[in-house]
Amino acid sequence: MEDRLIVNLYLMRQEEAISHSQSKYGALLRSIAYAVLSDREDAAECENDTYYTAWNKIPPDRPTLLGAYLSKITRFLALNRFTKNSAAKRVGETTPLEELYECIPSPDTVEAHLEEGALKEVINGFLRSLDREKRCIFIKRYFYMASIANIARELGLSESGVKVQLFRMRASLKEILLKEGLL
Repeated sequence: MEDRLIVNLYLMRQEEAISHSQSKYGALLRSIAYAVLSDREDAAECENDTYYTAWNKIPPDRPTLLGAYLSKITRFLALNRFTKNSAAKRVGETTPLEELYECIPSPDTVEAHLEEGALKEVINGFLRSLDREKRCIFIKRYFYMASIANIARELGLSESGVKVQLFRMRASLKEILLKEGLL
């Protein structure tokens, strides 16, 4: 079923909107949540919470790209759950977002809220400046939280090659943010 039709079902408050969303995007949403949480039960709960959130946000929201809309909700929910789960116990493994901490300003400052628009603009410009493969690597790692092994396999690259490209992209992003006065 087309996204437009599924969104119309949400707008008309038809519960089948959820079942159509699940059949079309369920696997994607679970994979996003699992990449963040590494727990199948938590990932399944995030998927269900995504449908609940979408149900409550549509209307007034009217997404044109339902898959991207649901993915963003899932990612947000999974990151919140990850933060909650890891608050009591600190895991030794570095998460993809922790890799970016040296590049992105602290969200705790008042200025960060004012600069959020500028930060988004600079990051979007940075992503547009990358070739297709690098942009794909960056987005898979830092938006979809894909593992380096999965990215390498999907793109036919070596893991070390992916790590090097990510390192260079983070360094380049940091340099741009410093130059723009955002870091």
